[in-house]
Amino acid sequence: MIGIYDITGDFKFNVGGDIKLFNVGDVVFPKIDGLYIDWVGNWRKSAFTFQAMLIEKYIKNKIPVVIYDRYMCMTWKEYEYLKKFNTYFFEPAINNRSEFDYLPQWTNMLSMEDFNILEVRKRNIDLAYGHALKNRFKSFEKYYQEFSEHSTNRNIVYSDGNIHNDKIRDFKNSNLKLVKSYAWDDVRFTVCIDMQKNYDIGYLDPYIFMVMSKGCVPLIPIEHRYFGSIGMTIKNFNDMRWLIESEQDIKEIIIEDIYKSIEMYYPEFTMEYAEDKLKRCFV
Repeated sequence: MIGIYDITGDFKFNVGGDIKLFNVGDVVFPKIDGLYIDWVGNWRKSAFTFQAMLIEKYIKNKIPVVIYDRYMCMTWKEYEYLKKFNTYFFEPAINNRSEFDYLPQWTNMLSMEDFNILEVRKRNIDLAYGHALKNRFKSFEKYYQEFSEHSTNRNIVYSDGNIHNDKIRDFKNSNLKLVKSYAWDDVRFTVCIDMQKNYDIGYLDPYIFMVMSKGCVPLIPIEHRYFGSIGMTIKNFNDMRWLIESEQDIKEIIIEDIYKSIEMYYPEFTMEYAEDKLKRCFV
């Protein structure tokens, strides 16, 4: 039996044998043959404490423990302790910590039959950004602000109000609209900008798959040098204009091509790849 501790609910693999899902507060720890942990940072106090209890219970029994550090938050001290045991370490970055194997956050490979993006209803947001802007201003200004300044007839929104008022005014003058919320079903395009560190280490935010499942087209900035073949790569706002201002609606073709590119060039993003990778740790 394999024990699973995953508060994200993202573990949907068949790793063989029976599965025991551990929940915070469990008081009975059964005999298991392996343990998978989707690592919890110490900002989630109760979940982090329970995680420590699980580890102490099982690692000294020499069973294999697989740790997926989704948020890349494990400390060096924690790693130094855990590596003494039969432990496997994974993280979703290509070139970050040499002690961790690369395993990106997986996704279901959807097809046109899985979701309706050929709807008659017109999407009223041309371009949207849905993350915090901290450490992302340079990329945001290069793509979103410059495009907005040259395409004043387009509806372009962002939702991070936790920035300096001077920035908010600056973006407003560039035709960028600050909104409290919006639905991705109403959005045509998004640019998957990130902080420089994530560009450097090869981390692709998995929200790219969420927006595609809603029929929104993700555009990949050229700064994401590790993922240039995964979809529509853009170098500047002119590349965006060609796509976003096209009268022909080709989003279904673009999204389908992205999934085909993942299967061909980036199979490590598929659930089948992740399942096989993790299953090997428990053999």
